[in-house]
Amino acid sequence: MEPDAIAQIAHTHTVEHSQAQVLKSLKTSSFAFDKWLPPPEGWLKVNTDVAFSDGEGMATCVIRNHECTVICAKVSEFGLMIQQLQKFWR
Repeated sequence: MEPDAIAQIAHTHTVEHSQAQVLKSLKTSSFAFDKWLPPPEGWLKVNTDVAFSDGEGMATCVIRNHECTVICAKVSEFGLMIQQLQKFWR
């Protein structure tokens, strides 16, 4: 197997692991709901967050209904794109 293919597989597994950890923390953590207010019945609430460190970043998005049930969650990792965009922020 080519080194690039191995690196891509490792990266994919890392991202999938990160996403699983976010979903796990949403299901088992009480702190996530301490200040969260549900939307009205029949509505969904979308919460997002972005964090950057050393030229890399992650974005998260969680969609919940009025019963606090997670409808959808997504984690995205940013690497080289952030480094290229930083040129415009300076």
